[in-house]
Amino acid sequence: RDKYDEAEQMYGRALRIFERVQGPDSADVADTVHNMAGLLGLLQKRDKYDEAEQMYGRALRIKEQVHGPDSADVADTVHNMAGLLEKRDKYDEAEQMYGRALRIKEHEVHGPDSAAVAATLNNMAGLLQKRDKYDEAEQMYGRALRIKERVHRPDSADVATTLNDMAGLLQKR
Repeated sequence: RDKYDEAEQMYGRALRIFERVQGPDSADVADTVHNMAGLLGLLQKRDKYDEAEQMYGRALRIKEQVHGPDSADVADTVHNMAGLLEKRDKYDEAEQMYGRALRIKEHEVHGPDSAAVAATLNNMAGLLQKRDKYDEAEQMYGRALRIKERVHRPDSADVATTLNDMAGLLQKR
């Protein structure tokens, strides 16, 4: 916990410096706000979730201005914001954000068979499973697995994670 507090203070200091030196809408400000939001989301405290969601929103607005709406940086922030929204049980919003991240990664940045696409598919499948959308979740896990088996070794931890997640889904069905 002490290291998280220290990290939060350092992010705050970096943010103040970047804002003063580069202005409030610079790429470095967006990256720092994004990282700080991720830290706050990890703290698992409801009062920090509100702040983290606001920070992701700010980072997203800046990144869309600086890099364009379909950049890798935007996709990363959208993906991470979806995860936070999922933690907050805002499933509709999270599903929309995962969908947006997936579209950007597939069409604009990485291509349809990349590790980044597989990661988003896996996370979105987990969300769909929580929402009892088992058929959709199974399709997404299956696609994530096929990609991961091509991109990584078939006996990699990434493949094992998706196998484990998919088995959990099948067990529920």
